[in-house]
Amino acid sequence: MARSLSLSSQCNRKTAAHHEDVYSYDLPPMNEKEMALYKLYRPERVTPKDRSADLLKNARLNKGMAFSLYERQYLGLHGLLPPAFMTQEQQAYRVITKLREQPNDLARYIQLDGLQDRNEKLFYRVICDHVKELMPIVYTPTVGLACQNFGYIYRKPKGLYITINDNSISKIYQILSNWPEQDVRAIVVTDGERILGLGDLGAYGIGIPVGKLALYVALGGVQPRWCLPVLLDVGTNNMVVDSLFYRT
Repeated sequence: MARSLSLSSQCNRKTAAHHEDVYSYDLPPMNEKEMALYKLYRPERVTPKDRSADLLKNARLNKGMAFSLYERQYLGLHGLLPPAFMTQEQQAYRVITKLREQPNDLARYIQLDGLQDRNEKLFYRVICDHVKELMPIVYTPTVGLACQNFGYIYRKPKGLYITINDNSISKIYQILSNWPEQDVRAIVVTDGERILGLGDLGAYGIGIPVGKLALYVALGGVQPRWCLPVLLDVGTNNMVVDSLFYRT
């Protein structure tokens, strides 16, 4: 029995249907419990509202060189990408090859962080394909080093910051309302006071909920749009507060 699953729900994808972002598999019949889980975690098919360069800037929808000729013409991408095509498998191989050439784990963390900012599907594909190799990079122990250097490697916001000055329900509600996703189901919160035995890192601790949620997505079937990293910023007595780039 053939079923169609969307791109972001599977780590091992083999056969693509012509001109469509649909992947087909021969799967055994599901029992009632398996069907309930499938309905819970399957991602809905999304028709992109963004087009042209705006679509390429949307990490959740961008597929990089994997856009077909039909997709490039239909979505206004023709001419914005090199005139060549790479499957997601080929792109993932290129990423892991470059990762292995990096001089240290922090450099690998920074490369993966940049990939997540550009192409979220590819980011999770690489993690799924190399779980044992990359789990220590995405989370412990490398995430601790990344938190210590967060002010130097910060690129874009990936979570919410609630400070000690946001001391009313209305202020906190407004902050939560600013998050772009409406269907939030998984929240990871930290106050940054005890980061992997490194002590109080304050606002730099945001790397912990970001990394933990990345593993929830890659290994637990949670959809990225359901996730919300939160940092309760109540200050820090650590020397990081004296850094020129603290709080970036």
